[in-house]
Amino acid sequence: MNYLAHLALSGNNEETMIGNYMGDSLRGIDIHTFSTGIQNGIKLHRFIDDFTDHHPVFISAKKYFTKKFDKYSGTLVDVCFDHFLAKNFSHFYSEDLKNFAQRNYAEIGKNYSILPDKAKGFYNYMTEHNILYGYSEKENIKKVLQGLTYRIKRKVLLYEGYEIFIDKYNDLEKLFLEFYPLLKTGSEKFCEETGIKI
Repeated sequence: MNYLAHLALSGNNEETMIGNYMGDSLRGIDIHTFSTGIQNGIKLHRFIDDFTDHHPVFISAKKYFTKKFDKYSGTLVDVCFDHFLAKNFSHFYSEDLKNFAQRNYAEIGKNYSILPDKAKGFYNYMTEHNILYGYSEKENIKKVLQGLTYRIKRKVLLYEGYEIFIDKYNDLEKLFLEFYPLLKTGSEKFCEETGIKI
C-alpha cells in the first residue's frame, strides 16, 4: 500500500503515524535511534507491506500490470489502491479526507527534523501538491506515476500504467473493496496483539 493507506491505518497516534510514514525511508538507519512509539509505527509499516504483498487479492490485482511492468506491478497497484481508498474514504473512516490530509501534513511537519532525508523530500512534494487529498481524482494518478517514474531513475515508464488503471478501473476497485477491510482488520489485530497504539 502507498502513503495514504499507511497513514490511515496508523489511527490517531502521532508516533505510530510518523514511524509508519517513514517506513520506506530507513535504509542504512538504525531504527533504535527513534522512540519506542515511532519504532512501533515502523513495525506496523512492515506488517502492512508483508500482509499486502502476500495476500491473494492483491496478487490478483498485480496480474493486470505484470506483463508490462513485471516487478513494478505491485508499486502500480499500491498507487491505484490509494486512489480507491481516497475515493471511498468515508466508507471506512468518519474523518473527512480533506481534514485527514491536513492533520497528517501538520503532524508530520511537527516531526520534520527527525525524518530521514528521503521522507523529508517526499513530505515537501506531498504538501506542495496536496497528494493525500489529490489521490481522490483519477487525473492525479497519472501525475503520481510520472513522479514515481522520475524517482526510480530507471527506464520503466510507470506512467504508462495509467492506461491499464483506466481500462481495468472497475475490476481494480472491486478488488480494493474486497481487500482493504481485510487489511484494516488485520492491522488492528496486529496492533492489539503487539501493544501498538493507534
